[in-house]
Amino acid sequence: MSVEKGPTTELQYVQETNYGETPGSAAGKWPGIVDEIPTIVCNPTLLEVPAIKYATPFKVVATRFENGLRVKFQMQTQSSPYEQWLKGLIDGNSYSVEVKWGTLGKYFLLTGAKAEEITVRCALGEPVEVTVDLWGRKWTKTDSSSFASYQAVNTNAPWTWGLAELHIDDVRITDVPEAEVRVTFGLKRLYTLGKDALNYKYLLRRLERTVTRLSGSYTRDFESVDEFTTLVAYADPSYEFVERKIELTLNSESATKLVCQGCKYEKVDFPVDAEDLIAKKVGWRGKTLSYVNL
Repeated sequence: MSVEKGPTTELQYVQETNYGETPGSAAGKWPGIVDEIPTIVCNPTLLEVPAIKYATPFKVVATRFENGLRVKFQMQTQSSPYEQWLKGLIDGNSYSVEVKWGTLGKYFLLTGAKAEEITVRCALGEPVEVTVDLWGRKWTKTDSSSFASYQAVNTNAPWTWGLAELHIDDVRITDVPEAEVRVTFGLKRLYTLGKDALNYKYLLRRLERTVTRLSGSYTRDFESVDEFTTLVAYADPSYEFVERKIELTLNSESATKLVCQGCKYEKVDFPVDAEDLIAKKVGWRGKTLSYVNL
């Protein structure tokens, strides 16, 4: 028996019109260059039921299912009819996501998938990479694809650190070897007593966003103490907290960027090594995130 492996695996998605329902004649979309699916989750949240007379659990029962997966993909130019999945994930769209196991000839479909956490990272010598944690309603295993077709492979090269830039208050920072933006959407899982409208027990009815939390970090060569001076000034009661606009450009050629508003420095570290240069590691938190593609 052959063992399933990365080169025989494929992932594509379609946007849902109705939550948790895969459109009937939908064609799969190319997400970008998927280099890893670190986690696939199907958790029935088991409950051990105790009872007198028994030294072991009387029963172990399912209570509710939590279904999801983590996907890492590299961004690339997505000329029509391709699209940037990152934008739809940030916008809060729901998706049917299908993982194809080529050797086994099996397909696993996650419906009602929404992004709970997204991290976008740019670093020296690396491509622009997105890590997204998706939570959905239901996993289904089939012997054939639930999509009408799969979109052809986009052969464009990944975006790399050479196309990335960091701007603070519209001023480009030119001594930054790495930066990342992270956003969590606080997805609320909504269940119902008994069976749902489709006659399923223990499954989500839907996912709803609650509070969005935005944060990030960047590293700079230690050529100034600007961020630390600002952070120290927070302790002064007369000082008005400064809110920054932090923009992480993912591709300077297409002006694709993440714009983070209302940002404040959270911490500034500059570890000192006797045999190395000193670098500042700056952490921040913000209010709002928008995906811009001019």
